[in-house]
Amino acid sequence: MPKKVYIDFESRSQADIWTTGAYRYAEDPSTEVLCLAWAIDDGPVQGALYGKLSEATPIINQLIQSGAEFHAHNAFFERSIWKFHAEKFGLLPIPLRQWRCTAAKVSAAALPRRLEHAALALGCSHQKDMEGSRVMRSLCTTTGPIPQEKLERLLLYCKRDVETERDIDKRLPDLSSAEQRVWFMDQYINDRGVEIDIKAVENAITLIAAETKERNEELFTLTGGQVNAGTKREAIKNYLERQGVVLPDLTKATVKEALKTTDGDNFRVLQLRQQLSLTSLAKFSALFTAVSSDGRVRDTLIYHGAATGRWSGKLVQIQNLVKSTYKPDAVAAAIATLKTSPEGFAVCYDVLPTLSSCIRGMFVPTIGQEMFITDFAAIEARVVMWLAGEEKGVKQFADKDRDPSLPDIYVQMAKTISPTATRQLGKQAILGCGYGMGRVKFQETCEKYGIEVTPALAERAVNAYRTSFPAVPRFWYALEDAAKKTVCSGKPHTCGKISWRMAGDFLQMVLPSGRVIVYHHPKITAEGKLTFLGVNSVTNKYEVEETWGGKLVENATQAVARDLMVEAMFGLFAAEYQILFTIHDEIVVEKTIGEGSEKEVIDVVCKIPKWATGCPINAECKKTMRYQK
Repeated sequence: MPKKVYIDFESRSQADIWTTGAYRYAEDPSTEVLCLAWAIDDGPVQGALYGKLSEATPIINQLIQSGAEFHAHNAFFERSIWKFHAEKFGLLPIPLRQWRCTAAKVSAAALPRRLEHAALALGCSHQKDMEGSRVMRSLCTTTGPIPQEKLERLLLYCKRDVETERDIDKRLPDLSSAEQRVWFMDQYINDRGVEIDIKAVENAITLIAAETKERNEELFTLTGGQVNAGTKREAIKNYLERQGVVLPDLTKATVKEALKTTDGDNFRVLQLRQQLSLTSLAKFSALFTAVSSDGRVRDTLIYHGAATGRWSGKLVQIQNLVKSTYKPDAVAAAIATLKTSPEGFAVCYDVLPTLSSCIRGMFVPTIGQEMFITDFAAIEARVVMWLAGEEKGVKQFADKDRDPSLPDIYVQMAKTISPTATRQLGKQAILGCGYGMGRVKFQETCEKYGIEVTPALAERAVNAYRTSFPAVPRFWYALEDAAKKTVCSGKPHTCGKISWRMAGDFLQMVLPSGRVIVYHHPKITAEGKLTFLGVNSVTNKYEVEETWGGKLVENATQAVARDLMVEAMFGLFAAEYQILFTIHDEIVVEKTIGEGSEKEVIDVVCKIPKWATGCPINAECKKTMRYQK
């Protein structure tokens, strides 16, 4: 077995790592290493300040050459620091295959990702040194000499982090060999990054600043000096109330509706509020801050960011880029004008909303490459039918894939709901009702997509789905029952293609791929409810959460969809496509111009792994020179 080396760096910089990301931070000229702490297997924690680091070089280099594993918490940071700073200390490069990440293990166990929170959740004997953390924060942006006593205190803090991450590592199972391979892929994608149209970004930032200033001045004039910025929500709301326009809030949906019935100066105030509160515009600045010297943005994906294993995003948050209100050709034309003549852009376009629609187009392929955007078609709706053994639903999807002239499952669902129901309503039923959604939630979901649904029609739609595909609701109850039996008995139970087992403090859902998703400290309450400790997606706190059949089926379905996507990603790598990023069920890749095709991408993505035999996978693909939706 290779030796395990636990390491942690402390550094300082004029770059803000929270906005630049680890790669851009590490390459910044102002960034300097202050100390390094390490421990070999169960040995004592050692450390060295900047001036003494070279003394440790022979030991560490010997470990690197022997194939030792280097473990760090959020290892992308340590890897980036190593890339840009190790050579000055005489340290050898560490191959990616020798790196391991305790934050990846924590995420795979559905625990809080931050070191201190994970240590608390696991009851580690060594907890993060929070007093030392304050010292670290006081030094991380300083310049000039640092008092020796503060450096010594920082090194103690760094050593404690090593002890804590070692404790965490020992309390959690290693990633499976398959998942370790996925993490390596994640690191490679984050290392390579994606090209940014930096000229367009810079011009957009200039226009946004000028336009924001002008429109805020207009707002100030319109309101008689009572409101000086479109972001002043309460001030605008109070002003409108004094003008007789009473609104419950100033959310996007509320303002959109109010514009339909408001006129005159009040209409313009609402319009200015709508345009000046576009949060998507901040992404231009986020891109500019995070872009590296070579014009690429990196460190945007978080491995296992969701408990189901899906990636989440950070920095520019590519997972939630606003959807354009313009067609792709119109966006490309607008960006071309933005790059060549910002003044012309300001004349030809409504600046702020148009730029909001252009944000996706800032992500471009590398020079000499072309971009392919592939998206699994209704993957969750397909997977839930397959997992539940709902043969009718699986057949409807598969038949349509084989013969595009047939009516699709959305049209068939609409006819079942009502003779006058639209395909869009049928689509919402198919996509939304697989996890136990009730009438009220269905009606709310339809409203978000601009579909007006009465309570009676919503109830009819929900019932039509459950009646048409009875194996799905049966699956909700059966999966929950199997989970509860496993918690109560400690023995494994199987429900169709999913099985449950206990592993220490964790309830494990074993997926068809063999991967597991987990639930920490599961319990059955006196009322018969299944609970566990998890990270609340709203509060971000680690607390008791309640789950049920529909939710468990949602977890299983999204986890299987993720595993299918991972298979597709490895397939695309094998076909010599470079993966730029992934968003939900979408994979964005690039390949040398003329060497790839939409058909090839679809064929690779739709290749069904053995463990998913019978699952009706389909996908769409578009070749483009800018990212789009």
